[in-house]
Amino acid sequence: MVDVLVRGDVSAFNSLLDELPEPCATNPSGVGSPPPCPTGVPDGGTINTFRYISCERGYPGEQQREVTERILKQKRKLYAVFQPQPVTLFTLIPKGEYSLIFISETAQGEQLGERYEVRGGRLVGMWLACGPGLDTVRRMAEDVANWIVPPQVALPTPTPIPPTPAAGPDGYPLNRRTGMVPGPDIVLDALESRDPLRIQAHFTFYPIGCVTSPTGFPQPPFCEANQPSGTPVQVFPVLGCEGSFQTREQAIPAARELADTSIRIWAIYQQTPRTPQAVYEFPLGSQVVVLNRPGGFPSGQGLALQVEGGNILSVWFGCGTSAAEMVEDVAASQLLLAPPR
Repeated sequence: MVDVLVRGDVSAFNSLLDELPEPCATNPSGVGSPPPCPTGVPDGGTINTFRYISCERGYPGEQQREVTERILKQKRKLYAVFQPQPVTLFTLIPKGEYSLIFISETAQGEQLGERYEVRGGRLVGMWLACGPGLDTVRRMAEDVANWIVPPQVALPTPTPIPPTPAAGPDGYPLNRRTGMVPGPDIVLDALESRDPLRIQAHFTFYPIGCVTSPTGFPQPPFCEANQPSGTPVQVFPVLGCEGSFQTREQAIPAARELADTSIRIWAIYQQTPRTPQAVYEFPLGSQVVVLNRPGGFPSGQGLALQVEGGNILSVWFGCGTSAAEMVEDVAASQLLLAPPR
């Protein structure tokens, strides 16, 4: 695998891709959508895909082939090979038995980090830095369990994390990071972009059965005209005073609200994750990013994002709840980023 990447052999690289099943969509809507269904495959049908992430998660097809050809033209050198920790720090791509990190160089002389996930001698996923610079290389190696080939390149001194802002009512600016856990930091990268499509690309959709008549809150999505009751529909939980399950199109306004320029970080904490066991339950992530919206509408209301491995599992827009109230029962030992004092 190392030899193939160093040589930039496109044919050999493509022959090592290990595709995994993924539900497709007949009409993908925006960044982060499921892959398009090939001719003859129905909406929601399973196709084999290869996953990669850069600024967003990607799928195979023409886009992936173009990405592969572009990156393999670049010169690269091996940074490290390691066995990753079994704990999933990101779920945007599958984790391999071994992780390979390279530093590539573009024609313009910019250096980029690349991480490749290898399982059984095959490539199951890749993570390409969203932009130039070597800070991402450090983040790509934060889940090392055992070094196979230790770092071969001395990285420059990292950009220091800005000091905690002075106490105030608003919270931290969106360029603040935990510096410890990649999942929330990946989400904060998306929020800082103020790009609704990029933010929505981190929403995690999961299937629940649609309904043909109202059932009360949380309300599952209504079936389309040609769908029988119980047909699985991909949804994302959005909560306010009540909760709802929103389709990809319905969740666009939530992504737009998260792009509000007044939003600030209030706190980040860790908790025990939970997978829903019933329709009325919502998923809980390993981390929660609590945001404050001092200048938005309604002013001073908190927002909470359930986060798992760089994905947003749900959004709670509060119900007249302030950011401070959202963390008042959180123990100090849970905090990854404490509220401003």
